[in-house]
Amino acid sequence: MRRRREAEVRDRQAQQGLGKAIQFYKVQDGTALVIGRELMIGRWLTFTDFLLDYLAERMGRLWIAEEMSKGVDGHLIGQWASAMRGAKSSVPPGMVTSNKINNGFRSILSLAYNIYLIEHHYEQYDKPLFDRFVKRLRRPDGFLATVAETYSAAAFLKAGFMLEYEDDLQAGHHAEFVATYPLTGRRFSVEVKSRTGALRPGAPIKDQIKLKNKLSQALKKDLPWSRVVFVDLNIPNVIVDHEDPLLADALSEVEEAERSLRIKNAPAPSAYLFLANQPFHYNLTSLEGAPMIGALGFKLPTFQPRGAISFRDHIIAREAHPEMHALIQSMAVHSEPPSTFDGQAPEFVYEKPKFPRWLIGNEYVVPGPNNAEVVAVLTSACAMPDQRKMMGIFALNGFHFSVEAPMTEYEVTVYLRKPETFFGVVQEVTQQVKSAAELADFFYSVYKDTPRETLLDWMKDHPLIDQVRDFSQKDLAIWVCEQWGLGANQHQKRD
Repeated sequence: MRRRREAEVRDRQAQQGLGKAIQFYKVQDGTALVIGRELMIGRWLTFTDFLLDYLAERMGRLWIAEEMSKGVDGHLIGQWASAMRGAKSSVPPGMVTSNKINNGFRSILSLAYNIYLIEHHYEQYDKPLFDRFVKRLRRPDGFLATVAETYSAAAFLKAGFMLEYEDDLQAGHHAEFVATYPLTGRRFSVEVKSRTGALRPGAPIKDQIKLKNKLSQALKKDLPWSRVVFVDLNIPNVIVDHEDPLLADALSEVEEAERSLRIKNAPAPSAYLFLANQPFHYNLTSLEGAPMIGALGFKLPTFQPRGAISFRDHIIAREAHPEMHALIQSMAVHSEPPSTFDGQAPEFVYEKPKFPRWLIGNEYVVPGPNNAEVVAVLTSACAMPDQRKMMGIFALNGFHFSVEAPMTEYEVTVYLRKPETFFGVVQEVTQQVKSAAELADFFYSVYKDTPRETLLDWMKDHPLIDQVRDFSQKDLAIWVCEQWGLGANQHQKRD
């Protein structure tokens, strides 16, 4: 049960992030779901169903219907909902499949999930900041700028940060919110800026984003904590490659701002800079438009260093900014709203399998050693998705034997997505690495705390041992792992 619970927690965090879990309870009339200190009860088959109901409750069902009736003149939420209605008509009840949704659906779900996360984690009950936030979303002017604020807040919450929202009606300078990372206690003042207004055909995109101006607006405030600046590009361009010319233009503008931007006659302060774009808010009947997020340091040379760097510099840079790297990692993993309540793969919840799922620790009727059917306990298992089969070790009266079984299409899909917990407990699965740097990074994750004397003993026959004998424990661990990564990579190439 302990191992099963460990796997459930890992699955939930992989799906929902490191913040508060989705809190739900089965009741007679359906499902009761806790949202902060509120409660909603409904007959939702999926968490997606709940999100649609939740957004309608928070924004107002009649208000959404009125905006939908206005067509292209209505609020963007109304336009998203109208596009969603056209796609959702052919979706089987309780299911959302990739060929049945569109960008209107994605935009609605993304906004609903972000607002839900904010309300679920909100604790400043003595201030009407959340209600004020929802009212701002109903205003057409600056709507996408407010959406960008929901996106950045949700990103921090999914990464496990605690947020305190600032009241911009009070005197003084205020960020959108202060984010605190529990593992280190470090606080960050987070500013969110967004490109606004209609795009001008023919004008260079970089001139319409005005990244330097956005940085100036964000950095001119007197803020108490380390600064994080989110800039939402808010353009329909789909950016799928780090070599995209638009990103090169953005980097060039950031570097120019680092040299020349001044605030109150002094050089601009440093900041963690995140560039985001959610092009699925456009082309609503399409499915094109994967979100983009990029991170770099503004006057922070050790955060996301530019250009080629050594493995040591890579490790030192990453460990100097653990909070922001946790945020980056979370944004890469938690990019879509969950469709289930409890972290399980939707294929396991909504499909109707012919045979029960293999879970380590459970009993199954399987062919025994003499091919006679027996009831035995599954003690371990592995999968071979390329061959579409799995192998289990079963125990019966102290005797262990193996059983092979085919994998269904959806089982292969789930296994490839999260192999460590596929069989209901956490099992280490060998990861495929593609470079010497990835190999070295893997070795460092395992051996970074190994005593210095042990490292020296392991490498005593290395030709460079005399040059590194006086290294600190950290530098020695980095060097050892780098050598192992290089050696293993060269051996792999020879093979």
